[in-house]
Amino acid sequence: MSDVPTVKQGIWGEDTKVKPTSTRKGRGDGLPEEDERLKMTVPVQEDSDDDIPDIPELGDKEEDEADITTQIAEAPSANIQVATMADLDKELSSTLSFSQTNAGVDLKLLIKNLSPSSILKEEDKEWDFVHVFTEIKSELAARHAKENENLEQNREQFVELSTL
Repeated sequence: MSDVPTVKQGIWGEDTKVKPTSTRKGRGDGLPEEDERLKMTVPVQEDSDDDIPDIPELGDKEEDEADITTQIAEAPSANIQVATMADLDKELSSTLSFSQTNAGVDLKLLIKNLSPSSILKEEDKEWDFVHVFTEIKSELAARHAKENENLEQNREQFVELSTL
């Protein structure tokens, strides 16, 4: 005979030779003990073809529905009303009667120093970028020239005072 040890091969879940470790309820019948927790308590029902849901195929669905790729959706419509200045002024004049907020902040000084809307309104003017840029550039150049002139005058005075 050969001296090669035998290798036991098996598949998971396959019954192998099991030696009974203990007998059920003290009987000597040689069956392995069954755990009560592992027993099935729900009766097993046979599977039938009636229980399987019918899954629709893509071809069936396309025939039932219209092709939406060629249709254009309607834009939603909404009536949005923006309050005019007159409405805002009217609302402001009706709410000026309060003098404190819910947090207790006194608003009397703020209300007393509010400017009326007639002073704050300005005409809408169209701006020309080139014109505005040239205007600002000339103002900055004039300011720079004036600062240089003041600097020269200060240097001359300093030189006169230092020579004395």
